[in-house]
Amino acid sequence: MNPSEEPQAKRKQAFGSVKRILVVKWSAMGDVAMATAVMEDLRHAFPEATIDLNALPAYAGLFAEDDRFGRLVLVDLKGEDRGWRGIRKWLGEVKSGNYDLVFDFQSNDRSRFLFALWRLSSFRVPVFVGHHKRFPYKVAPPKQKRPPRGVDGLRRMLAEVGIESTTPCPVIGISKERENKMDDLLAAENLEGARLALLCPGSQAGGYLKRWGAERYAALAGRLQSELGLRSVIVGGPDEVEECAKVHELSKQATINFCGLTEALDLIPLGKRAEVVVANDTGPAHLLAAADKPMVCICGPTDPVRVKPICSRVETLQADVECRSCYLKECPNEHICMEELTVDMVMESLRRLQVIG
Repeated sequence: MNPSEEPQAKRKQAFGSVKRILVVKWSAMGDVAMATAVMEDLRHAFPEATIDLNALPAYAGLFAEDDRFGRLVLVDLKGEDRGWRGIRKWLGEVKSGNYDLVFDFQSNDRSRFLFALWRLSSFRVPVFVGHHKRFPYKVAPPKQKRPPRGVDGLRRMLAEVGIESTTPCPVIGISKERENKMDDLLAAENLEGARLALLCPGSQAGGYLKRWGAERYAALAGRLQSELGLRSVIVGGPDEVEECAKVHELSKQATINFCGLTEALDLIPLGKRAEVVVANDTGPAHLLAAADKPMVCICGPTDPVRVKPICSRVETLQADVECRSCYLKECPNEHICMEELTVDMVMESLRRLQVIG
């Protein structure tokens, strides 16, 4: 054995008797999607253990077809279970699992507070793994001067229990029935076997500054069709109906609008059938990383280093303007970060991803 591997091997051996594991990851959609890569590493490291997942009910659907987890522990801490009632409910649920090992992948002040209550109110306390070596966590990586990117922090947590993280992309279970459903949807539009691009032009209503703009997405769809022979499929959720419809109206024959016809999990099989994905920095972009296709993720008010979807064939784009990565909800500068990001820049990014020869 390589001497550098010895400490990790010893740590893994120390946790060899683990039978029951809980992973805590509440939000948001993109962060939950990225965390599934680390959950896959955990599953491989403990193939015989029961692994449960504590998530918010809003994201339970992401795991509806995932057989890696024994139980979904769902407590709506941000909704109907807010406050002390929810805290008591959460403690009852997690204590009943009799876990040996618990990973706090959420790792914020609220989760630390709940873990502390768990530790202080129990005779039998599992091994808590967190981001920082402080109460109530027993195991955590050494503190760094600069906080690691979200998923990198989770990988460092696994390393502390001797697990090497090797999964490059999100892993989300998709049923054969859902795959067939998407094939039927494409066939109904005479797109079976067609060369496709997938466009995600929207965002939640509250994050509208993340939108690149319907006009630019429509122009991009025209370029993808004329230069690459790709028909663009537009996808989106309830907050994005108007934006998606506008892209389709402006691009006509270059696009087909599936907004409102798909659920979150449908994006992954659709992504697998596309040759390229172009998306704003939203939760669906992180879900689509599970399809492992070339992706351009467009960023304006958010930091591309922090929000980049994980997978090897993803490139983030951001205009070089002074106010970039501002994280504001209202823009005082006429949305210049998106105005300065051109269709030519996206096409050049596709060349770097070798989508364009």
